[in-house]
Amino acid sequence: EALVELERADPARGGRLRRELDRLTEALADVPVGPTVVGHGDLHTGNLLVHRGTTSVLDFEFSGLQERVNG
Repeated sequence: EALVELERADPARGGRLRRELDRLTEALADVPVGPTVVGHGDLHTGNLLVHRGTTSVLDFEFSGLQERVNG
């Protein structure tokens, strides 16, 4: 929707962005989709709670479903 608006307001810039997005979409078409996992998005020691030998993750404000990647 935003790209359509940009193409209307500034056809040259919108067209360049559209071509780049199409190129990127084509390049990624053969990349296999990995399993979906819940990602925390803000994991640091302040978001960990250790109690009686059990570690728990807190603060899921930035969490969401993401594709798992190997890093």
